[in-house]
Amino acid sequence: CWKPYSKLTNRAKNYRANAHIQIVSFALSMLTDTPQSEEDLKMRARGFFGDRMPTFEDSEVVQGILRDGAEYYKSATTKHERLWLLSLYSRTFEYHDMVEHIDGLSERTWNQAKKMGIDQGTYKETDNTKERYDPIKLEYFISFITSPYILIGLPYGHTKATDSQGTTYDLPQSIRPTGIYETIDMYIAYMKEMGLEKLLLKRTTCYKILSMLPLKKSHSLECVDYFQADATNNIFRLHVKKQSVNSDHCLTWTLSDPTNPHFSMPDSGHLHRQRCVYCKQIDQTNDDMKKML
Repeated sequence: CWKPYSKLTNRAKNYRANAHIQIVSFALSMLTDTPQSEEDLKMRARGFFGDRMPTFEDSEVVQGILRDGAEYYKSATTKHERLWLLSLYSRTFEYHDMVEHIDGLSERTWNQAKKMGIDQGTYKETDNTKERYDPIKLEYFISFITSPYILIGLPYGHTKATDSQGTTYDLPQSIRPTGIYETIDMYIAYMKEMGLEKLLLKRTTCYKILSMLPLKKSHSLECVDYFQADATNNIFRLHVKKQSVNSDHCLTWTLSDPTNPHFSMPDSGHLHRQRCVYCKQIDQTNDDMKKML
């Protein structure tokens, strides 16, 4: 699976030697808590090996390196540390070499480690501080998801809710017209617009909170359009004709200008003896509007 060290080119020898040094350095850094103690361990290691430094021709040494890597892999506290350790080994060994010592190691994880070693090059410490609870951030989020932006109150119906202490509350019925992901996007956009980006909760936290809320699908009618219902009534139908005994419905009479003969048409052959009751209300409405203005 790998060539002996003596049969490698000078470039490959340098590559493997550099990888070996990085593996040892990483292992020493995990054993110590300060740079001074790490340097002390390096000096003692050089003094212990002296002129008999191990080579890749020694199969026992290779297996020992793989076993040590597996132990460090299991003792790593974060995924980032495990991937970085594997990235060091991926420069020299193959996946089938490492999987013999690390149970459950997948090829996907191995490929991620190889890519990580190529992209980053050096190990970087990550901040593992976990923020468990921030009452101010949580208060802003709860206020948003219970605001009219998200919840719409219904004019009827109530529901009962019971807390952990057994107290029952009577709450008005409400609906949430948006889904979980839409609600989170609206929350983030709202907080950014208000200049409160520092008080944003993480997306995963918002998702867990919204997932725990007991919701059920329901349908509700809101803002019923009575205009469409009233449109079926006869009072909204068009009764105008070219000639009609009703002056309000006579096109010839209504559209003719009595002061300009060029914009008028002679209306003969019938008399206007009627007026529409509903059309009269338009004049009354116009008069009322003029009084208000």
